Amino acid sequence: MNYREAICSRILGEAPIVALLDEYAGAGAVFSPRKPEDYEYTDKPAVIIRPPTDMEDVSPFGADLARTLITVSIYALLAPNSTDDSKVSDVARRLRTLFRVPFEGADGTTYQGIVSGPIPAPVDNPRMAGELIQLRLHMEA
Repeated sequence: MNYREAICSRILGEAPIVALLDEYAGAGAVFSPRKPEDYEYTDKPAVIIRPPTDMEDVSPFGADLARTLITVSIYALLAPNSTDDSKVSDVARRLRTLFRVPFEGADGTTYQGIVSGPIPAPVDNPRMAGELIQLRLHMEA
């Protein structure tokens, strides 16, 4: 299992978060590394786990731990004539809290995250709301 799969599994394993997400193919709308072409955003948030960036610095958890920077994007459509982005903000805050707690992947790898954000995500549609969080994941086999 790789860390993107572990992150997807961690999100989809949290029923309170999944209940806030849009649905796609019978599951919560969590995609990696991009949303499928046939997926259309709705007023319920979707999560996109972006391709990682490897970090060159040493992990504060020990030199033998890998360190990876991953951006998690949360997007949803706003209702017409609305600026209420609370659904997106709620999911972003919950994900930030979720990844501050160490978790184990299916392959036994332990993941510890340092989380920053959320910050506003770039959008090209005035009806879209988006936020980003960044995970600096430390992995220990």
